[in-house]
Amino acid sequence: MRKSAELILWPSYFDGTKSWNEGRRIGRNLTIERPTVDELARAAEMSGIPCKIDKSAAYPNAWWEKSGRLLVGRVMPKRKLLVSIARNLKKLRTKEAK
Repeated sequence: MRKSAELILWPSYFDGTKSWNEGRRIGRNLTIERPTVDELARAAEMSGIPCKIDKSAAYPNAWWEKSGRLLVGRVMPKRKLLVSIARNLKKLRTKEAK
């Protein structure tokens, strides 16, 4: 199988209200509640990662919800990328809460 030049990131990966089986891909200590694809894009930009938003996409486990997806360049391993974006998401949410 050929690797794509982009990785797909879904908001469910970062959603603290979801279980691992429902799509969460990082530990609960790095999650936020109900992230949006726009927040993911801002968090990726904070890390200097090029990205594109596809708002019409639905996560396969929740095909009825059009949550959107983020297409990011392969600049680092996916796990490291998830953690980096999750940390920036938490920073964004704490800034908005103030």
